Amino acid sequence: MVFAMQMSNKQFFIFVILSSNLMINAFAALSMLGADISSLKRAQQLGQKYYNSKGQEEDAMSILKDIGVNYIRLRLWNDPKNGDNNKEYVMAFAKDIKLRGLKLLLDFHYSDTWADPKNQWKPGKWLTHNITQLEKDIYDYTYDVCNSLKSQFTTPDSVQIGNEIDNGMLWPEAKLQNSSSSFKNIGLVLKSGIKAFKACSNSTKIIIHSSSGGDLQKSQWFFDGIKKEGVEWDITALSFYCFWSGLPSKMANAVTDLTHRYNKPVLIAETSFPYKSENNAHKKTELSKCPGYSATPNGQADNLRDMIKLANSSNAIGVFYWEPTWVDTPTMGVGWDNMAVFDEKGHINPLIKFEVK
Repeated sequence: MVFAMQMSNKQFFIFVILSSNLMINAFAALSMLGADISSLKRAQQLGQKYYNSKGQEEDAMSILKDIGVNYIRLRLWNDPKNGDNNKEYVMAFAKDIKLRGLKLLLDFHYSDTWADPKNQWKPGKWLTHNITQLEKDIYDYTYDVCNSLKSQFTTPDSVQIGNEIDNGMLWPEAKLQNSSSSFKNIGLVLKSGIKAFKACSNSTKIIIHSSSGGDLQKSQWFFDGIKKEGVEWDITALSFYCFWSGLPSKMANAVTDLTHRYNKPVLIAETSFPYKSENNAHKKTELSKCPGYSATPNGQADNLRDMIKLANSSNAIGVFYWEPTWVDTPTMGVGWDNMAVFDEKGHINPLIKFEVK
C-alpha cells in the first residue's frame, strides 16, 4: 500500500490493472474436471454394466477417474416419486464419491423433479407457500441437507443454489419472466439458501448457475440482476451445449467476459455431445450449430477436447460433462443415451479424456 501511494497517478492506475489481471489469472488453472453422474446408482441398480477401454468390466466412477475426472456433480430433488436423487440417495452416493478421493458438487434443484429454464416448479410440500415462507423453507431444507452430509464426513466441496435459474426458480414467486422482471424475490431465496449453507459449511464454494452459456447478454442481465439484490457467490456457472448454443469459441468469449465482469471464476457446469446421431427413441440430434463436429465417437471426443482446451485458455475453472453414464437402461428411459460417453453396451469411448491438451 505504501509503495502504491508513492507512485504517480498514472503509475498507480497501472498497478491496479496489473493486480486485477493477476487476480483473474489466479482462476486459470482448470481444477474442476467433472461429470454429472446423478443417474448412475439407479442404472447400476437396474443391472447396467460398464467396461473400460480394454473391454474389462469395471465400476463407472473408476473408469471416469482413470480418464481424468476429479469432481462429481449430483442433483438433489426434494421429494421425487421414485426416490431417485432424493436426500437419502445423495447421501449414500456421496460416501462412495468421497471414498474414491473425488470432490463433490451438490446441485440443489429445489423441486421434486427436473428444474431447468422451462421448469422451476416448487416442491409439493411448499406449493401454497408465499415468498416469506419460501425463504424459511429454503433455509431449513438447505441447512438440513448440508448438516446431514457433514455429519457423515461428506460435506460438498461446492454447491449450486438452484439449477439453470436464469428464468428464476420456485415458480411463480421467484420467476423471471422478461427483461423488466424484478429480481427481488429470487434475490431473497438465493440469499436464504446461501446463508444456510454458509452457516453449515463456510468453506464450501457457492455456485450460481445460468443455462445461457451461449447468450452473453442474457447471462449479464441475470447475474447483474442478482448482484444488485446483494447476492454473493463464489463461482459463476454456465451450461453450454453446442447443438443449442453454437461453437465452443462462443463459450470461451462468454467465460472471458463474465470472469472480468464479476471478478469470479467461471465454470462450465454442463456440456455434452452425441457419439451417434440418433438416440434409442429414434430422435436425431440436430448439429447445424456445431459445424466441424460429427455425431461419432471421434466427434464426441473432439468436441470435449475443444471445450476443455478453450475453457482453459479463457481462464475458466472447470468443465463438467452431463450424464456420461446415462445409457439406455430399461425403465430409466431414453432421450440422452446417445450423449453418454459409454455406448449402448456400456463400453467407454476410448478417445474421451478429461485433460488439457
